[in-house]
Amino acid sequence: MSNKETTLQALEKFIHEVEELRSDHGCPWDKAQTHESLRMQLIEEAYEAADAMLAYQSKGEIDNLREELGDILLQVMLHSVIAKEEGI
Repeated sequence: MSNKETTLQALEKFIHEVEELRSDHGCPWDKAQTHESLRMQLIEEAYEAADAMLAYQSKGEIDNLREELGDILLQVMLHSVIAKEEGI
């Protein structure tokens, strides 16, 4: 399996997991979220990612940058799944 195929499979699994979190038998907190309720979290995660980028540039701290970018990816995926549910 190629690296691209492995990456696509991991992305598909991630999408499925977020959809499961939003499903009727998923996490109540995730299911209750809306674009509006997640708005401030997205902004906070963006600031944290920006700070992590600076720390990476100045000190080479990659682990925190990876974590914060993962948090951004989760926010994007949550908003994407919510939009899909709304037919957008």
